[in-house]
Amino acid sequence: MKFGEKFDKFDKSYPAEFYEYDLIGKVDTEHPDYQSELKRYQDLARKSGHKFKGDNNMPVEYAIELARKFQPDKDPAHPKKEFARDIRISVGDFLGLKTDEELERLRFFTCAGREKSPADFHHGIDFFLSFIADDGKEYIVTGDVTRHPEKIKKADFLVEEDVPDPSDDDYDSKKYCDIVENYGKISFEILNNKIKEKKYWEPKI
Repeated sequence: MKFGEKFDKFDKSYPAEFYEYDLIGKVDTEHPDYQSELKRYQDLARKSGHKFKGDNNMPVEYAIELARKFQPDKDPAHPKKEFARDIRISVGDFLGLKTDEELERLRFFTCAGREKSPADFHHGIDFFLSFIADDGKEYIVTGDVTRHPEKIKKADFLVEEDVPDPSDDDYDSKKYCDIVENYGKISFEILNNKIKEKKYWEPKI
């Protein structure tokens, strides 16, 4: 059985966002400070000359930083969700990170939150991996979890296939590991190219 499949068998209206939350967690949009920070980020974007339409909208640079601030896990270097944790480890392997200190430079952040998360709803970004390279700069790679591979890609890459759930009795560990390794390699290649091209992340806030 796959993430979300057990719900689909009983309820065809099971929302796609629950599948995302199963895999990568959810931005803490219920935090008491979230709405005020969202408004503050929007105001800062407007003062910088940005014009945008739609509720909760803002430029992607602001949206990603807002999501970063309201993570479900206190330590993004050690995410609790299996897929989030394992793809981070896979990317670390491809990067050649060996010590705990080196691995601390690589972190996983969810942006999932549907209409309440601008990064998810307006920019098609469900998560990002952040890496502090040897030059001291931060580089990020963004991903979008989807069951609809025909959708227009806005993130750096799409997680297009259903991922086996490690908590299920019929869990296929080989398939799961192959999927994690595949997306770990994709993430690494994108990160590596950005590092070579010096396309580091420059937060606006």
